[in-house]
Amino acid sequence: MGVKIPFLSGDDAGRVQKNYDISGMSEDKESLAYLRLIMKDRLSQIEKNIDKNSNDKDENEDKGENENNRLREQAYQAAYIERTLKGELLKALHSRGYYDAQIFFEKADLQGEGSSDGFDGRYNIKAGFRYKVAKISVEPSSYRDYLKNITLKSGDNLDSKAVLKAQAELKNMVAGKGCYFSLQVKNKVILDRKSHNADVEFIVNAGKEGVFGSVIFKGQKTVKEEYLKKLIPWKSGDCFSRKKIDMLRQSLLSSGLFSYAKVILPKEVPDDGAIEVRVDLKERAHRSVKIGATYYTDDGVGVVLGWEHRNFLGGAEKFNADLGFSMLRQSLDVSMSKPFFLRKGQNLDLSGFIERQDTDAFEELGLGGGFRINRKLGRYLTASLGSDLKITNIKKKNDDKKDTFGLISGASSLVYDSRDDPLDPHKGWQVNAEFEPFIDLLANSDPFAKLQLLVSHYIKFADNLVWANRFKVGSVAGAKDIPSTERFFAGGGGSVRGFVYQGVGPRENNDPVGGRSLVEMSTEFRYKFTDTMGGVAFIDAGQVSENISPAIGDLSVGAGLGFRYYTDFGPLRFDVATPLTDRGAADSSVQIYISIGQAF
Repeated sequence: MGVKIPFLSGDDAGRVQKNYDISGMSEDKESLAYLRLIMKDRLSQIEKNIDKNSNDKDENEDKGENENNRLREQAYQAAYIERTLKGELLKALHSRGYYDAQIFFEKADLQGEGSSDGFDGRYNIKAGFRYKVAKISVEPSSYRDYLKNITLKSGDNLDSKAVLKAQAELKNMVAGKGCYFSLQVKNKVILDRKSHNADVEFIVNAGKEGVFGSVIFKGQKTVKEEYLKKLIPWKSGDCFSRKKIDMLRQSLLSSGLFSYAKVILPKEVPDDGAIEVRVDLKERAHRSVKIGATYYTDDGVGVVLGWEHRNFLGGAEKFNADLGFSMLRQSLDVSMSKPFFLRKGQNLDLSGFIERQDTDAFEELGLGGGFRINRKLGRYLTASLGSDLKITNIKKKNDDKKDTFGLISGASSLVYDSRDDPLDPHKGWQVNAEFEPFIDLLANSDPFAKLQLLVSHYIKFADNLVWANRFKVGSVAGAKDIPSTERFFAGGGGSVRGFVYQGVGPRENNDPVGGRSLVEMSTEFRYKFTDTMGGVAFIDAGQVSENISPAIGDLSVGAGLGFRYYTDFGPLRFDVATPLTDRGAADSSVQIYISIGQAF
């Protein structure tokens, strides 16, 4: 199995093939695979350097460069590649424990594919013995007990990666037991050529200990220092930790407010042991404008215009205003999120809206607002508690009846989210459980409560293949006459594809009326052809019922294919779906959905 890369000659003669291979490592297939990887990587780097030098010469030499010069240049390049690869392979063998290895190069016509210009050959490796770890020690010896907990053991192969891993493990353990300012851990390997063993010694230089002193922020212009201090993961006088320094820098950059954050520390620990931390900052732009478009067969063209301010009041408050237009819905939504509300790990979200809807089920004109207090309970778990007030005028399509409702609700939710990317997940879970009781201040509806559970799961089979699954169930308990806007509907681009918006479920006079319970299921395979393009195959199913208890006895099923174009802000989605059941109830045999982001 050879390794080939193209080569562009100094004149315009075209491309030839460089073909190199390795022999002599058949008993250690893992190391052989590693050597082939090193060879491929180094050849790729060499190719770039040769192409660059060739292009530079093309600009400075006459086009009539004679054939002898070209052949002499190729011979030089072939010799350079041979020496470079031999040195890289020898280093790789040493890193795998083969310290007595020898490499012999011979020009060869590999599998009949050799080239006449010298860019082919075989590296014959005499690996020799693979060294083992005989003894592991540490200096000073006071750290000897730490060696029991490192992964490197006596008798293991002398692998540089394993030695460096053990070195990092030892450093972390030592750092966790002290307040060291300049902790260093190195290793020394002593080979015994006769026994083909090696002693590994770790050398710990702990240095002087210290505590955190004052923190000084410089460079911020509009971000309040009060907010910056809340990001500090330590208190003055706490044990010094490099890990906490990294946590502060990461928090500053992940806030989205800064393009630059450099932590500057003194060269050594002061006499009083208090280490001053200085942070140089550079703010990034805090305002942005968003423009988006969608197209659904049932909803036509939709446009979304948005404005965002990520430091609205100087404390990283995020303010959004979004204006949306489509055939079915027109809306203005505003929201603001304030971090560190009353305590760390807790946010306050405020929202307000004005909307108009004209669907096959109802016409609505409404406005309202609400708040949520969100608290982090763990790395993946968030709890939310709040309330909403919504005043709506609703006209049902099936009986032309108009009602005005003044709904006040107490919303609570629990969310578990371990997805690796909210916009384009590849692995992880999202579980969202919501409970929301309602009271109508205008007494046009009796009290009722809405319960919903959404579960999404993503499995990454390969770098370019993801299996995504979604399950949603909901129920409305209480009043019989529920406002249409709070009833369950299914169908459309974010629900059961293949059916029109609100097209799944009970109907009266051929108009959808929604239901008191909901079940939705989706499975989707996502495959990326390139870094920017991919395709999906999906099946969606759903059922809406007037019963309080969700059921799956009469599912509406749709299926289809989709195309994805991946951008920095998320994938662009193009889906085509058709109903597999209820074709007589479906408005069309094909539905098209174009929008931003995955379906779920």
